Amino acid sequence: MSNLILPPSCNWFQHNGVSSRPTDRLFVTSCFKSIVTYHVPEKKGPPQTLKIIPHVKGKVTGVSVFPNHANHEFGNTVAAIGDQFTISLFDMRSCALLAQQKTDKLLLNSLCWGEVKEENVVVAVGEKGTVIVWQPKYLVARTFILEPKKNITVVEVLTHIKHQALVALDKTILLISLQDGSVISQLRGHDLPIYCIRLYPGKKNPKEISPLKNNTRWKKEEEASKVKLFNMFRIINEEEKQDEMNIYFASSDVGRNILVWDLKTKRFISNLHVSLDQGNGKKQWKDRHQNKNNHITLNWYKDRLLSGTVVGEVLEWDLSLNSPRSKVVCHPHSRVIYNMEVINNILITVSQDRMIKALELPKFSPYFSVATMGVCARSMAFSPHDGNRLAIGMQDESIKLLTFSEGTILKIDSIYQNIKGKVIALSWHPVQETKLLFGTSEGQVGIADIMTSKTTTFAYYHQKSTYKVEFGPPVAPEITGLSEEWCPYSFGDRELLGRYFCNPMADPIQIDKLLGIERGIKNTFCLSEFTFSPCRKYIVIGSVNGEIKIFDRINLHCLIIIQRVRKVIQHLLWKPALTSHVPYVLAVASGEKSVYIFNFEKEIKEQEGKTNDPLAVTKATHELCGHEERCIWLSWSLHKDGLLASSSYDQSIQVWDANIGEPVCNYGGHAHRIFRAEFSPVEHDKVLSFAEENSIHEWRPSEQPKTRLESTAISKEQRKKSKTTFNADSSSEITGQETKSSEPPSLQTTKTLEGNLLFRRTGKKSSFPLFHNASSHKKNFHHLCLLSLVEMKEAQPEVDAINIEDLLLSEDLEEELEDEPNQLQNGNVPQKKIEDHVVNAIEKYKDFVLTDGVLPQVEDITFFLRFFGSLPENDLVIKEEVKYHDANDFFSRGNLMHSWQGTLEERIKYAAVHKKLDPILISFAPQVSYSLWEFACQAYADQLMETDDKVTAATYLLAIHKDEDAINMLIRSKFYKEALTIAKHKLGYNEEIIHRVLMSWANSAAFEGNFEMASLLHFYMGDMQHAARTLSRRIEPRALVVSSLLFLRANCEDLAVSTAVIAFKEASNKNEFSKFEPILKHIPQLQWCKCINICHKSLRDHGRLFRESFSPKVSNICVTNNEENVKESLVFEETLVKTIKKRWECSDIFQSTYQNFSKDIKNGLSIQKTPSSLKNLWFLVSISLCEMLLDGEMRSEDTSLAYWEQHLESILKLINFWGKNDQTFYLTHILLPKGICDLSVFKIPILENSDSDIISQLQFLYILSELKYSIIPKYYKFRKSCKILAYSLHLLVRI
Repeated sequence: MSNLILPPSCNWFQHNGVSSRPTDRLFVTSCFKSIVTYHVPEKKGPPQTLKIIPHVKGKVTGVSVFPNHANHEFGNTVAAIGDQFTISLFDMRSCALLAQQKTDKLLLNSLCWGEVKEENVVVAVGEKGTVIVWQPKYLVARTFILEPKKNITVVEVLTHIKHQALVALDKTILLISLQDGSVISQLRGHDLPIYCIRLYPGKKNPKEISPLKNNTRWKKEEEASKVKLFNMFRIINEEEKQDEMNIYFASSDVGRNILVWDLKTKRFISNLHVSLDQGNGKKQWKDRHQNKNNHITLNWYKDRLLSGTVVGEVLEWDLSLNSPRSKVVCHPHSRVIYNMEVINNILITVSQDRMIKALELPKFSPYFSVATMGVCARSMAFSPHDGNRLAIGMQDESIKLLTFSEGTILKIDSIYQNIKGKVIALSWHPVQETKLLFGTSEGQVGIADIMTSKTTTFAYYHQKSTYKVEFGPPVAPEITGLSEEWCPYSFGDRELLGRYFCNPMADPIQIDKLLGIERGIKNTFCLSEFTFSPCRKYIVIGSVNGEIKIFDRINLHCLIIIQRVRKVIQHLLWKPALTSHVPYVLAVASGEKSVYIFNFEKEIKEQEGKTNDPLAVTKATHELCGHEERCIWLSWSLHKDGLLASSSYDQSIQVWDANIGEPVCNYGGHAHRIFRAEFSPVEHDKVLSFAEENSIHEWRPSEQPKTRLESTAISKEQRKKSKTTFNADSSSEITGQETKSSEPPSLQTTKTLEGNLLFRRTGKKSSFPLFHNASSHKKNFHHLCLLSLVEMKEAQPEVDAINIEDLLLSEDLEEELEDEPNQLQNGNVPQKKIEDHVVNAIEKYKDFVLTDGVLPQVEDITFFLRFFGSLPENDLVIKEEVKYHDANDFFSRGNLMHSWQGTLEERIKYAAVHKKLDPILISFAPQVSYSLWEFACQAYADQLMETDDKVTAATYLLAIHKDEDAINMLIRSKFYKEALTIAKHKLGYNEEIIHRVLMSWANSAAFEGNFEMASLLHFYMGDMQHAARTLSRRIEPRALVVSSLLFLRANCEDLAVSTAVIAFKEASNKNEFSKFEPILKHIPQLQWCKCINICHKSLRDHGRLFRESFSPKVSNICVTNNEENVKESLVFEETLVKTIKKRWECSDIFQSTYQNFSKDIKNGLSIQKTPSSLKNLWFLVSISLCEMLLDGEMRSEDTSLAYWEQHLESILKLINFWGKNDQTFYLTHILLPKGICDLSVFKIPILENSDSDIISQLQFLYILSELKYSIIPKYYKFRKSCKILAYSLHLLVRI
């Protein structure tokens, strides 16, 4: 008996991820590699976990429980589909696999139960328009292909007509018959793939149901109208009955659209849409789900339509209105809801937040909530301060914190920040109850604070996984200098490190070197485990070779060496002190199957204080034997003395009484190897455990089997049975047709089972399975065969003598000899004579060969003797064997036997028609004729093209000299390299075909976004201009530069210049001007780009210098009203304008070229008005600044002010539009480095005396950015900051 405190999480994105049965309140979920069954209670409370059914073959993608629990055949079964191309049927009581059907490598998407001719069937749909109707009782399946190019996503069988089903074929809903696969009707209305279909449980139109139906006056008027119509037209109300039985259903697609359909009229009666603005949808959810597939699940509760949303809400729709509306009735989840099931008056929802929640209808009040696990756990530790708090290290780089209250989970928190790798080791701080030490598979070691959910990681990582972490007192404090009371220790990659709790960045101390342990594989003592004793006086080290050493923690003297274990030490655990007495009892788990208990109370007292050689221990106090695989984890009970639990890879947990060395109980509820098991520190009879599966089990040792490993043995028998479960005969999977046979299905099933078991018994390598089946494992079989041969031999001489005499006396000896082989070829063999001899031998020697009342079958002996008979007899045996091979899908062995018989031509033609050719059969064809080999190659190429093996198909076409056909097929399949190679070598370098291959390749590459490859192919074809145009579609500086050079080579200078300008813009926006510089040597018209680049670089250099100088200096500024102290601390040695002018002169940009450069900039660049990014902002400011300097130097003082103001205004507009305090602060202080009182940096004296609004705005932005960014947040008090802000706003109003 066990319970799941954290069951496996349900699979996402699956419509059939869950299933329910209201009659017995059963709820079933499909998890990663298992199926979980729950029983929903009648009163509020958590559901009871009934079974976890392991799904051995891959992931479970859908489940469907049989709808009728009273059915004696399938009432306790559940059907499942997986990603391993199978349909499986499980028993929910014994978890056994009852039957399985293969799907010929087709992924299935949905399934449900139906009926065909009063027989229960499983209907599954999937890829390539496939519908599979499987009859698990007889292991017979029929496959229908509706449309090979589309996938079927959903299937729902009609409630009243169970031999018809609705299937969602991409965007279309089809009503099909399960008997012959025919399409009855089509419904079109969705524009996107359909996700969910739900049948309406009522009989009347859901749109006509309104609140008036409860009004008695309305009912009377309705009845009167019906009577009046009946008397007027005198019709029978058959149509009314048909209307009552009419079928309505709802469907949803991935675009959040919901349609309510009337199946009779083949039209939808309501068109609904779940908006992202629905309910409490936030902007972040809108942005996340705007252009993605949104899965909207549906269900009905009586007359109400319920739907989920992408934000975890449940909506209720009012369909009686002309334009139906919805309202949010509850918000149970934080992520998208994938499944909704209604069990009586309980609504169960499954969401991406890994929660299963139930709501009581119609009030939608909470009924229960179950947390689930999406990944496997790797470590677990109870808090020593609070036994109701459990930390679990997860495989998804997180730590879960569970808080219990009276045995149930009260709260679940997660810590995931700064955790790298699987959390495989945990340890709580002995004193500080909020600190948790963890180690990961990436070698990381850190400390998590469970109150703030923050982590502090140590700077030093292990090179490999961190296998163990533990808090302990300082080891050898005089040597190591450790002075903290508790230090974190970690082990990984054969090194044991001690760390500083208060200084995570410090280098760790190598404890293994202090203990004298050398690292390396050649060393006989390599670390594998460590731990501290309960009194903290000793440290124990385990090694890979099984040796264990106990050291004194203070002087590091080795006291005891344990030399009993021979394999790697997995876990060392000291017995806890339940009283004031400290027991020195050590439990050891290793690579061996036994657990060893050592009692060192006498030895440690004797060795304490001694400096002589360590004491060698070679015998254990107790050796606990019973596991079948290595034991990796141990746990002592804190309530009962000597109670020990051991976790093993044999999928069992054994509880021992370590005081006497005897087993107490065994738990075998896990289906995979077990990682951890821990006794509850609160309850004395409770253990929590987890294995390599997504669940945590809670069980009581008092309720487990008493016998040793009893539960494990039972689970292993079940696993063996599941492995020997047969598969249905795949020969019945013919598209749209069922395998025809005159025999009843039960007899066909029996033969199929016998055939599968026969192959399992004889082995798949046998070419004569029927022969082995006839002669193997039967008592006295060979004795009877010999006696039958004796009977035949006694009758044979007389017959032979008569025949020979007649032949010698015959005059037509040649005709007799010719007739004999013809008679043999026609198969006229005296079979009955052989059977008669066998029957006579059995009757004659019955008492002699009879053993245990069993006699061999006459048919088996006859078949056995015919194999050793004449050629016609042996030929009949071979035909039976070939027929059996073909029926059991071993076609290749049948090919070999046809080759032995010399009937290859017939075999090859049969294989070509049924698409069963293989390379060996093709290689046999030349034995018959060259024309047959050509026919076989062409047929095999067609067969390979259907299986998407285009390259091999082209190779077979080349073998029969169909080179152009092979190239065309490769081009259609986008195998361009192969096609080009064949065109060059097989067709004598045909230019036309090579050009066609290259052109197709280039068009395909450009369509897929690989413009570089497409450009190279066009260049190879000699079209340089087309190559340049294709490459210019890649908006990236390097690609645009290369495209511009290609335009130059193609003598397209205008296109080269325009492309280079685009490349300059992209390079400047990304601050990657170095990628653009090479083109300036080839295009002299773009020298003005160098002018802008110098401005851009100077602006960024000053910004960088300003940021570096601002942060350290401004911290020393005193809070005072004197602004000069602030301004003097931020003065640069050289202004921005001076830097730009100096760099222009160094790059040969003089005042004589200013006018030309100014015109080129205006003609070459169309300046955008608003910046799109931070880098783009600095680039646009650089362009305006460059134009301002160029125009200002060319004009006189009277006219220059207008041009200066024009460009300065454009700079201020850019700064104001961006609106970021930090960028406004940097840009204004770079333009006015000496403050608002000094405008001489622009080299225009008229600016200093100008009363222009633009100058005033620049000065105001300087003051305002300084107040916002630097002075107010850091140094001014709240009242002073309010006054300064008010003053700055007053200035803004004046300006």
